[in-house]
Amino acid sequence: MDDPTPPAAAMNGVSGWALLRCRATATMRVTDCAPIAEAPPHWGFAQAALEMSPQLVLREGSPDYGYALPEPGEYALIPVAFCPQEVSEACRTASRQQSARFAARVKQIAELIESGRCAEARPAAAALGQPLYTALVDRECAAQDAAG
Repeated sequence: MDDPTPPAAAMNGVSGWALLRCRATATMRVTDCAPIAEAPPHWGFAQAALEMSPQLVLREGSPDYGYALPEPGEYALIPVAFCPQEVSEACRTASRQQSARFAARVKQIAELIESGRCAEARPAAAALGQPLYTALVDRECAAQDAAG
């Protein structure tokens, strides 16, 4: 596979990560992926991760999405690291830690939404400073509001 790092980031030696929210299939491939966060922003990491998603396979025992495999049809949060070869391991560790902290907060916000507490979920999502995720929470809360 070609280097998936966005060209501008690769040319400037910028490493980063993106977090995808994907639905698991029966074969542990992913579908219906949407990027919900990227760091640093505006380098194209979210789009690059989305373009890689058809090649992603969920593996049991991975700390990336909580060690346990999701059930088919369930969503999983999948971090994707973009690291220069020469600093790959340290970069991947740092990216994994950053995306794991973000994913933990996402899970807390999802619990707020599931319990009908969108008034708390929306500002909590906005405080994370990730417009992609804030928009996702807004859509989920709007759907919940419409359902009554």
